[in-house]
Amino acid sequence: MNTPPQPLDPAPYPLPDGWRWVKLGEVSSFYSGFAFSSTEYVQSGVPVIRISNISVEGVNLADTVRVVEKLEYEPFTVNYGDILIAMSGATTGKYGVFLSTEKAYQNQRVGRLQPNTKKLITQEFLYFTIQQVKQTIEELAYGGAQPNISATLIQNLLIPLPPLAEQERIATRLDGLLTKLREAKRLIAEARESFTLRRAALLHKAFTGDLTADWRTAHPQPAPEAASTPDDAPYDVPESWRWVKLGKIFKLSSGGTPSRLIPEYFGGNINWIKTGEIDWNEIYETEEHLTEEGLKNSSAKYFPVDTVVV
Repeated sequence: MNTPPQPLDPAPYPLPDGWRWVKLGEVSSFYSGFAFSSTEYVQSGVPVIRISNISVEGVNLADTVRVVEKLEYEPFTVNYGDILIAMSGATTGKYGVFLSTEKAYQNQRVGRLQPNTKKLITQEFLYFTIQQVKQTIEELAYGGAQPNISATLIQNLLIPLPPLAEQERIATRLDGLLTKLREAKRLIAEARESFTLRRAALLHKAFTGDLTADWRTAHPQPAPEAASTPDDAPYDVPESWRWVKLGKIFKLSSGGTPSRLIPEYFGGNINWIKTGEIDWNEIYETEEHLTEEGLKNSSAKYFPVDTVVV
């Protein structure tokens, strides 16, 4: 018989009426994996889920190792809907839901979570709860170069627990909203790729003369001096154009950085552009500023408005 969780005092922050603070271990069961030996791997058998198979998109069985089905491995069977968590390594706290009907086993350092009873917490709400506490799991990870977290620490994590009906409502709302976010992310990625390709195409048209072909027909231009095309020209350009070296039409100058050991060089009113501020943009104000003293005691120099920075 499951005992209902008791209110927590003091609570991390106030909750709505009907909600309460509980430890994760009060409403869910945590299972550790089995240390399968590589000598047990076979070509065909039951897949073994390792940390590398877990992602927020789910659990990928395509590249799992496999072992012969044995009775001693049965306690480590992963069931449909189980939540799996990476317990060590650089991806400690990574989680995913097992959504396959194929039988699978759970490897060591892979944690498995299930609700204790559906009368306290739903499977869907438990999944979103793990997403919420993922950062806390990462912060609690320990072990220096090899971060890891114990089952005890995970079971002692505090979580807010709404009534079941509200859990279902929250899970439904989150699922819908997160689906929209994923779709928005996909569209943004496509738009960014499309923008990059379109910008490259437009620039190519501009610098081959295609973009202004009609304008040239309506406004004939005299051929420039020394209009002969060099042998190493990348491609042919219109007759009124010519190839030149960039250094013949632009003056290229480098900047400089005053010594960071002298505080008096910084904090003035002179805009000082850093490489991280250059991103196909127009710069009106910089993050850092130099003093006149800092400018004089470094290779930094003034540049006029409309200077192109690279």
